Amino acid sequence: MAKPSTPRGRSLDYAERWLRNGLEVNQQPAFYAVIDVDMSRAKALLEGARLKNIRITYAHIIVRAAAIALSRLPDLHVLVCGSTLHSPAQVDIALSIAGDSSVSPVLILEAADRKDLLTLSREIVERIPTARKEHEQLLALLRRWGWLMPFAFLRRAFLRTMSRSLNFRRKGSGTFQVSLWKDIEYALTPMFGSSGILTAGRVRDAVV
Repeated sequence: MAKPSTPRGRSLDYAERWLRNGLEVNQQPAFYAVIDVDMSRAKALLEGARLKNIRITYAHIIVRAAAIALSRLPDLHVLVCGSTLHSPAQVDIALSIAGDSSVSPVLILEAADRKDLLTLSREIVERIPTARKEHEQLLALLRRWGWLMPFAFLRRAFLRTMSRSLNFRRKGSGTFQVSLWKDIEYALTPMFGSSGILTAGRVRDAVV
């Protein structure tokens, strides 16, 4: 869900204006930590799955691990909507997927903490095309009707009001975000609307 800069000379259409205003409104106060993680057991799990013709990836393992961790540490799994603190009963993971717009599409995996690894992997593979299509439909809708709120302060006020709704936040960014960057070592991205975000870089062999 990274927010790139706009090339000079190119004006934003209404879809991009709405999305960027949404990112501005939903940025949460946060801190970050960077750690290296031993992925040898995950690598062994992938190799064992391939021998059995089971299709799983590091992304699937990371989503499952995040969901399990949050279910076991409920004090870390909270959302602040307006002046209300919520403790969600289930972990809804928002997985960022590659896209062509200024804001990446997200796939909301509801109750990820209640699904095993194979179930999650199948859901991710099957639903990614649908998530991209729904994102494109949203962009088309915003381009067609976005002019009804032509001023940024009106859009931000509307989105700020909507962000006080727990259901609105969960549908847009789940209760926790996961973003994967397979071609770089580390990545930092702002947190939008959820309780936190986990970004994971490239898995590589290293001397310890």
